[in-house]
Amino acid sequence: MLLVLCVDLDDDLGRKTGRRTPVIGRDEVESAAVDLATADPEDSDVNVLFQGVHAYDELSGEDGEEVEVAAVTVTNGSDVKANRAVGDEVDTVLAALSTGENVRAIVITDGAQDESVLPVIRSRVPIDGVRRVVVRQAQDLESMYYTIKQVLADPETRGTILVPLGILLLVYPFVVIAGYFGVGGATVLGLTSALLGLYTLFRGLGLERVVDDAASHLRNVLYEGRVTLITYIVAAALLVVGGVQGVETLSAVGDAVVEGTLPPSAVLA
Repeated sequence: MLLVLCVDLDDDLGRKTGRRTPVIGRDEVESAAVDLATADPEDSDVNVLFQGVHAYDELSGEDGEEVEVAAVTVTNGSDVKANRAVGDEVDTVLAALSTGENVRAIVITDGAQDESVLPVIRSRVPIDGVRRVVVRQAQDLESMYYTIKQVLADPETRGTILVPLGILLLVYPFVVIAGYFGVGGATVLGLTSALLGLYTLFRGLGLERVVDDAASHLRNVLYEGRVTLITYIVAAALLVVGGVQGVETLSAVGDAVVEGTLPPSAVLA
C-alpha cells in the first residue's frame, strides 16, 4: 500500500480552518485544502494539500496498488516537541489504515523546513520519495528563503550567525570613520579581529549562561539596595586611579623643574 503524506509543520490547517488533524482520505484532504484556500489563499500549504490529492489520483491508476492520502500537521514548538507530535500523527494514520499490506510513503512538503521531520516519518514507515511543491519561483530560492527564515526564528542560531556577520559588515564603515580621525585601517581590522576572536571563544566555551547568571545576580543586588560593597569597590578604584594620576603629575612636574623647563614659581603657584 502506498501512502501519500502531506506534511505541514506550521499548523496552518488547524489554526486557520479549525480542522483536527490528521486528515485521512481523498475527499477529506480535498475539503481541507478548499477550506484552507478560502481562509488564506496565499498559504503555501494549500498547494501541498492539492498536490497530495493530485498524487493520489495519479498513483491510483498505476499497477492496481492501493493508495491512500493523509495530511499531518503540528503546532509550533521546540524541535523535540514538533517531531514527537508528527510521529504521533503518523502513528494515528497508520493505525487508521488497518491493512495487512506493507505501507510505503511519498511525502509532500512545501520546503526544506518541513523536511526536518523526514527522519521521524522514516522511523515509522519507509519513504519511497519526497515531492516538494514550489509555486512559480526557483527551487533554490525557496530553499534559501526557508533556511533564512529558520535561522531568524531560532534565537540560538540567530545569535551565532548574525552577530559575527554584523561585526564584519561594520568593518568598512569603521575604517572610513577612523580615517577621518587619523586612525589606521589596520587598527580597526585588529580590533574587529579581536572582537570576533572573543566572541568565538565566548560561544565555544559556553560562557553565555555564566555571564547571564552574573548579570542577573548583579541586577538583583542593585534592585535590593545592597550596594555598599559595590560602592566601596568603586570608591577604592577611583582612589587608586586618582593617586596614580597625582603621582605621575608630580613626577612630570619635578622632572620639568630639574630640566629647567618649568620655573619653581610656577610650581608654587
